[in-house]
Amino acid sequence: MNKLTSVLAVLLLPALMQNAYALERIYSLPLSNPEQPASLSAEIHTGAIWIEGYDGTEVKVTAKVEEFNDADHHKPHRQNGNYQRVNKSKPRSSEGLKSVKNNMLQLSIEEEDNEIDISSEYSTQKVVLRIQVPKNTSLDIELYQGGDIEINNIAGAIEVSAFKGSIIANGVSGPMVAETHSTDIVVAFDKLAQENPTSLTTHSGNIDISVGKETAAKINVQNYKGEILSGLATEFVTTEDATRENKGGKQKIVIGGMMSASINGGGQDITLATYSGNVYVRSK
Repeated sequence: MNKLTSVLAVLLLPALMQNAYALERIYSLPLSNPEQPASLSAEIHTGAIWIEGYDGTEVKVTAKVEEFNDADHHKPHRQNGNYQRVNKSKPRSSEGLKSVKNNMLQLSIEEEDNEIDISSEYSTQKVVLRIQVPKNTSLDIELYQGGDIEINNIAGAIEVSAFKGSIIANGVSGPMVAETHSTDIVVAFDKLAQENPTSLTTHSGNIDISVGKETAAKINVQNYKGEILSGLATEFVTTEDATRENKGGKQKIVIGGMMSASINGGGQDITLATYSGNVYVRSK
């Protein structure tokens, strides 16, 4: 069998109907080794990503293009206290011409030795993906703008970044590393894998997690301006870490701490960090 079982490289799909933004395309790739775990890497510049684990041996991708509001690309720049638009070239006359929307879908889907790679680098179109993978697939997902990332029923390790959208995960086991800038991270753990710690970080968004009553874990929270709201029977306590420095005769003690709660005797660490958002810890 050829090592590269299936490759769909750079799909350029023309519109086949007048309302091209409603058009969906469906693709499927069989795994090279269906009895072994798979890994999915997806990097989308502008769009939204929905991923679901299922009992199967194929990767199924439903893709469509939605109209993208590119107003953010034309924000005025501030100069000498006044806002001015920056034009890199002289405007050309458009008299007698009509605008043609680029509704072509550019997407690359590749699979080799159970490693799936999906990418779209276009910044002027919103690519919406619905992806089904086997439940034990590990994920590495990046989305820069446009919408949210939603993950359901995945038992593999998860790394995910959303720069302008929220991250929502349900029925996951972790370990999970997730990061946003100003949007929320919402995670409902099915159970908690004990191999590696979980870390959820946002600058100014909220973090909202739910853990099972039988879960053994140590939950660590760092936040500076927001609140901690807990539904756990175990109380949060303060833990401090102090380090001493002595450089050039200057002495310094740096104290950094967090609030921690151990449930069911403690276990794998779940670290939740936000600068100005709230942290919600729920028991289900």
